[in-house]
Amino acid sequence: MRRVNKLHETAHRKIFRKHAKADMSKETMELQEFIDLIAASGVVDADGAPLSKKRVLDAFILSQLDEGMAELWRSAKDPCTTLIFPEYMEALGRAALFKYDADKISTVERKVHEMCQLIIASPVGRAAGAQQPSQAGNAGGDARRRGPLMPENSMNAILKYKPGEDSGKV
Repeated sequence: MRRVNKLHETAHRKIFRKHAKADMSKETMELQEFIDLIAASGVVDADGAPLSKKRVLDAFILSQLDEGMAELWRSAKDPCTTLIFPEYMEALGRAALFKYDADKISTVERKVHEMCQLIIASPVGRAAGAQQPSQAGNAGGDARRRGPLMPENSMNAILKYKPGEDSGKV
């Protein structure tokens, strides 16, 4: 998971800051801002599907609490309704697990990677000025002459990664 988060961190930090409007420092995101971001990205499915608006709310809540605490949060008199960036990334990961719940073959890393890519490629990501995946390996370079660069954290490295390998590496 660290590799996937590291791969998408820069783009998602831009998205986070673009949509964290309630906080002048752009360091926290409100619940409604998170829901609006996810809805505007187009990754939310129709109600009753794996990633409904209720499941997006659950992802938000569970990024701050332990499993099974969502109902207690809903009944709380003054629940926490803000996320910091690491909680935002966790909420995206949880939303990915909800969205791809029926997929029993793909690894957790691939599901989260797919969700991150969908948001970056959506109007939400483009509006935030996040680098597109095709640009990430060639920032500042001439792709026609040199071709894509393949850093250690590239898409190619992520797709070749198998759970259990290099568990000590970040």
